[in-house]
Amino acid sequence: MLTARLPGKPSADESQAVQIHMGLALGMFLSRLCEEKLSDISGQEMNLLLMKSLDALENCCFDTSLEYNTGCILGVGLVLSLMSHSSQMQSRVHVAALLRKLSAHVDDSGSQSRTFQEVLAYTLSCVC
Repeated sequence: MLTARLPGKPSADESQAVQIHMGLALGMFLSRLCEEKLSDISGQEMNLLLMKSLDALENCCFDTSLEYNTGCILGVGLVLSLMSHSSQMQSRVHVAALLRKLSAHVDDSGSQSRTFQEVLAYTLSCVC
């Protein structure tokens, strides 16, 4: 699955572009599943798989040791944007918690590149 090729994973590609696009692709895929409300109609096993995939994407997003995780950051923004409209309280609580975490990440990004700061700001704006 896409999670196995995220930045920082043993099977991640060496190419910067591929690593960035893997995170973005996973975010797009998960956001599409959220848009289709798959978690509302699927069984517990599918929900668990979705949450594990989102967790892997979030871990990549907030891992400060990774060099090419901007795709993961953007991917998280896409997923959270759609989750914020969910009727499930658990999803909305998760979005609120990650929104606080993203805000703190933006506040602490002063030493990062301008591009990285812009990616964080864009992601934060997608969720708000």
